[in-house]
Amino acid sequence: MRRRLSTMLFISTILLIGGCVSTNRVVESGPLNPLSFGLTQARTGKDRYKVLLATHQEAIRRGVGVSYKGIESIDLEIPQDMKSIPLPDYTDFAGVTINVVNNYKSMVLFTLSATGRPIAIPASDIDNGVFTNVPELSKGCYLLSVNDKKPWVDKRIGYDYSHIRRDVFFIEDGKSDGPPIMPYNNVNSSPSCSFVPVSGRQKVIKNLHIIRSNKSTQITKVFKISLQDNVLISDLVIETDNPRELFADGAISISNCTNITLENIYARGSYSRKNKYGYVFELNNLANLCVRNVDAFANWGVFGNNNLRQVSLEGCKLNRFDIHCYGRDVTCKNCDFSNLYNQFSSTYGHIIFDHCRFTSFTPYLNAGSYNAFVPVDIEFKECEFNLDSKHNSIVGLTGISDEENSRPELVEKCLPNVSLIGCTVNIEDGMKNWYIINPGTVGYKKSLGHISEIKIERTVSNAPEKAMKVFSREVKSRNAIKVKTRNMRFAGNE
Repeated sequence: MRRRLSTMLFISTILLIGGCVSTNRVVESGPLNPLSFGLTQARTGKDRYKVLLATHQEAIRRGVGVSYKGIESIDLEIPQDMKSIPLPDYTDFAGVTINVVNNYKSMVLFTLSATGRPIAIPASDIDNGVFTNVPELSKGCYLLSVNDKKPWVDKRIGYDYSHIRRDVFFIEDGKSDGPPIMPYNNVNSSPSCSFVPVSGRQKVIKNLHIIRSNKSTQITKVFKISLQDNVLISDLVIETDNPRELFADGAISISNCTNITLENIYARGSYSRKNKYGYVFELNNLANLCVRNVDAFANWGVFGNNNLRQVSLEGCKLNRFDIHCYGRDVTCKNCDFSNLYNQFSSTYGHIIFDHCRFTSFTPYLNAGSYNAFVPVDIEFKECEFNLDSKHNSIVGLTGISDEENSRPELVEKCLPNVSLIGCTVNIEDGMKNWYIINPGTVGYKKSLGHISEIKIERTVSNAPEKAMKVFSREVKSRNAIKVKTRNMRFAGNE
């Protein structure tokens, strides 16, 4: 039920939307504007920061939104006594340009977060997605975050950390939005859970142009979103000049959330180097992520992700989209990828590319550092590949070693099934061969699992037929591999 708020004060207002209840909250009409809190009179960047902080804090106290309407630009400087500026459920930056200088410490400028409460839940309920017997979750809407206390990967090869798998669920009246990426009801898992009630209302953050100044000696991350459901971040421009080659960025950091939409976002640069990480989008433990019309490039890959379930990308221009470890089901439509690769490890289900273009780019790479080569099917529909000598395969894998992963789910090492339907493959001059799958050097002594079919239909190439190879080297597989080709066109075969 939707209610239109008037200028009167409503106490203990109850909002019923999609079966979700929010109670006992004082709500006033809004939104508030920093101009009403002394922004024009503020003389320094630090004073302006304090005005924004006060505006947002008061908006949250009153239960209203914030609008920056009428403000063209704001020059901010991060003070020593800074703390992140909280976001209400609705923030319209109204096209303002915020120039931020940070010489104090690395920090997050704006946050939207909640605090979860621990809850003990049987692993079988997590797998089944039914919580009607859990009193805290049986009525209303909740977000449930789960992490496995037993590592999914003991130690990433070449690094000093393990990987902890996580899943997150939107729950309405005791039923979740889907099963976990992989089951928890087994002796190898020890799930730890927390939950938070959610309203079902969409939270909106929009219309911001932020410039992270080249005068900064510290990193200013823009947004940190945590334990939220149904958040839209749209119409955002992030510019980062990084002459000091700072790294370890996460300009937009989102964790333990469901139903997230990133839309109409343009980003150039990040706090990263060619050989040091730093992301525009740092995403961890999300379910139902929608990314639309995002155009982002930087020294390092712009997405650094873990633990993602049900992802869609549409109309994006990117240099990389990753699920470093643990994920399921990704669909990319009308996207343009160039100059790097998409890296996936321990990612299950289906990875689908529909009407995408790849230029000097490997569409699917599992570099092997997690030693997790799991069953997955990869589909390319009406895609264009512009390959070069460094990116000469559609699917690439490296590091398929004989080292056994301690996690039973990851013991068997698999190659994916791959299909190309209605695609175009162009190779640069001087290339002799291109490959559907390049498995790299395979040290694994057992037969590789899962793969059973390579399907190539209605695909056109500017190279002769003999240039196309299914594998770059011979592989030993547990299943017989059927290679199906139909209606192919190659140079010289017209």
